Amino acid sequence: MHVGVDLGSQPVRTATRDATGAVSTTSGPARADTELSVMVAAVPDAWLAGDLAGARRGEAARRALEHEWAALVQRTVGRAQAAVAGATTTPDGQYAVCDIASTTVSVVICRREADTVTVLGAEVVDATVEDLAAVLGQATPAEQRRAAVVIPAAAQLSRYRTTVLYGRVVAGDLLDGFAPVCAAIAGLRATGPALILGPPIDGHALDAVAALLGVPAALALPDDVVCEGALAIAEGRVRVADTSPATLALPAHRVLAGQLVDETISLAQQGRPLAGWVLSQQGPLTVEVRPGDELPLLWRGQPLPLSTVPAGLYQFGFWPSHHGPGLLILRPSPRGEPVLVSLDITSGGAR
Repeated sequence: MHVGVDLGSQPVRTATRDATGAVSTTSGPARADTELSVMVAAVPDAWLAGDLAGARRGEAARRALEHEWAALVQRTVGRAQAAVAGATTTPDGQYAVCDIASTTVSVVICRREADTVTVLGAEVVDATVEDLAAVLGQATPAEQRRAAVVIPAAAQLSRYRTTVLYGRVVAGDLLDGFAPVCAAIAGLRATGPALILGPPIDGHALDAVAALLGVPAALALPDDVVCEGALAIAEGRVRVADTSPATLALPAHRVLAGQLVDETISLAQQGRPLAGWVLSQQGPLTVEVRPGDELPLLWRGQPLPLSTVPAGLYQFGFWPSHHGPGLLILRPSPRGEPVLVSLDITSGGAR
């Protein structure tokens, strides 16, 4: 059984295949009724900015999901990448995915070619546009058509900025509210249409949104597209292009036939996908750190800066990032506070 989960939706949305082979989506807590093969979790792209706060928040959500399903998440991707994977009716090309939350908008530029989705750039923008987008979606068709004409004019000529579009909302309010998002899209050099995740918008309101964002067109995506895209990735129907830029190795010791044997464990291989968790034949790879021992991780063949890790048993996982190689997760077994190690050696190692 393959599972795709959208951890950024409220409530959490899950996609699986039923007995007939059709995709089935549910909201809220879910459990597998058959043996689970692969689970892919799509998370808010704001958690993939490479910072420790976002990674900690994401790791906590991922661990809670794994506890609920009694299974590991094999792959973690951003909501934008999963949305493009799930938007099967859109043609190949480049898209500016705008995930509208209450106080931020995640702008992620994705390219889809055949069965592969690649992130070209990403930025999280502080912008309160959720209410404005909702207003656009709730407007009458006549108001939407008028806005689609007035907004481009107001962007060029200031005298149109005071034109009332909906209730007390004038064109300038919309232009100013969406300006940071428009700037982010321009800064990321996006050339394709915008795909909108957030408040429901349709009809001519999408023409107005396209004008506000400075893109040739805009399309609103349905609520289930993210979990369905995560399912497509879990099933291997869509590939996400995020491979490790280098090899991460751990020199270790193992008792074999009563003898202490030196070996090097490959945690990540250059050019290969970063898995959610490093697995052995027995399950998650677990390494014991003894009191006073160091964890001599080698990244690009060089020691990875790492503060002292408390003694105990650890499992090894990865947290991806849109702005670098991501982070290594040292998860204590069976429980405890994880240690996060940045694979960007300029950022200072473990926290």
